[in-house]
Amino acid sequence: MTVHAINASVDPNLIAKVTRLFNQTEGDIAAELLQNARRAGASKVTVTVAQCGDDRAMLVVADNGRGIDNPAKLLRLGASGWDDDTIAREDPAGMGVFSLAGRAVRVSTRANGTPGWAVSIAPDDWTSGHYIPLQSCVRTPGTTFSVEISAGRIKDAIRAIEAAARYCPIEVELNGELVTGLDFLEGAEYVTTFEGLRIGVINAQDSCSLYNPAINFHGLTVPHKLPTVGEIGCHKNWYAKIDIVDCPALQLTLPARKEVVASPFLGELDAAVEAAIYAAIAKRGQHRLPFENWCRAAALGVALAAINPKNLILVVGGAAAIAQTGASAGSQAVALIVFIVIATIGTATPVILYFALGERSKHILDDLKERMGRNNAAIMAVLCLVIGAKLIGDAISAFSA
Repeated sequence: MTVHAINASVDPNLIAKVTRLFNQTEGDIAAELLQNARRAGASKVTVTVAQCGDDRAMLVVADNGRGIDNPAKLLRLGASGWDDDTIAREDPAGMGVFSLAGRAVRVSTRANGTPGWAVSIAPDDWTSGHYIPLQSCVRTPGTTFSVEISAGRIKDAIRAIEAAARYCPIEVELNGELVTGLDFLEGAEYVTTFEGLRIGVINAQDSCSLYNPAINFHGLTVPHKLPTVGEIGCHKNWYAKIDIVDCPALQLTLPARKEVVASPFLGELDAAVEAAIYAAIAKRGQHRLPFENWCRAAALGVALAAINPKNLILVVGGAAAIAQTGASAGSQAVALIVFIVIATIGTATPVILYFALGERSKHILDDLKERMGRNNAAIMAVLCLVIGAKLIGDAISAFSA
């Protein structure tokens, strides 16, 4: 047989393997059902988890959204059934309900202006391809999923629902109690927006590793490595978290959406995160960034202070003291040179140690950096107190004279 062209397609036999493709946990199920409720315009989701037998429990997720108007699309893999606006903004793949594959599920729903209907899906129905009869039902608009789970997974299911609801933008009630909703960017020192995203900048000692949630997709949190910035002698890191509002360019892998899809947009996002971090640092008014970070901030259009205000005050104070001596210009020049030499000792000493001791200086310098960073506030307080007392004393003497 001669083949002149081929195309991508899905073999009908794929449906027989769907339980292996979509073997989702209670957490995945909870997250997906909450996402479906949000897309359906629900303002509230009611969740109950209760044991209904020695080894069985029932997870029931009910929302007050628009309901499902076309039963044929419920079990059609790849047909999402969402409106054009939702498809353009979020790119739903029509795989969400298959997070329930292999489980006994009952669905009841009613769309506005249409009769209610229900269907009971047995575990084998997900792979058999057999037609499943619908039943009519009387109910308010919205959708209810009743999912059979193992009785031994009740606690896991409750924890998963609480986690999925924590940053969800709609109200979630779990077993009669409202789940406390939180802002994913809570604790951020600086918040800005970029291409439908909210970027929150945090300065803290807690971890910003690859395994911590860095992106929130309407309640579904995803780990992702974003740029970080550290200051000299400081144990805290500057890092960012992302809250997705409406950003089609940032896509998550299917079906479980546990990773970010690699794309050119991620490079733009990294640059935006760096700019946000430097903007947060600039807002503080002072920093202890290495020179290369200062240059990077400038390249991103963020102007950082070129000199520490504390150092500027000390320089002005020293120059004023020399000028008030009344000495000749030559003597003042010598005094200024001595002042500059003394002022640079702090910077010059590590350089001299490095060239004198080579690799042996690393331990000494690291220890010195750690100690000075830890006691920076005390060191600066003592220096400012001594120099301030000297300047005040000089001023009193001048007035007395």
